[in-house]
Amino acid sequence: MRVLIILIALIFLIIYLEREFINMSFFNMKSEVPKHIQGISCDVKNCVYHDGDNYCTANKINVGPGYATSSSDTVCATFKEKKMK
Repeated sequence: MRVLIILIALIFLIIYLEREFINMSFFNMKSEVPKHIQGISCDVKNCVYHDGDNYCTANKINVGPGYATSSSDTVCATFKEKKMK
C-alpha cells in the first residue's frame, strides 16, 4: 500500500514539474526583442540591459540609495555587468 501511495505521489510530482518546465519562458520558442523603458536612457554599455542604442531593456530599474541628496549620490542598483568579449 505504501509503495502505491509513493508511486501516485511521484506521478503527480512528475506531471507538475513537466507543466512547470514547459511553461518556463526560457523554453518558449518565441524570440522577442527586448523593449526599452520609455523615457530612460542609459550610457552604460557594459550592462546586460543596455540595448546598444542607449536604452535600458530591464523590466524595471531600482535607483538608490534612499539617502542621496544629489544625482551624483545615486546608483542604478539594477546594473549587471555584461562580460565583454
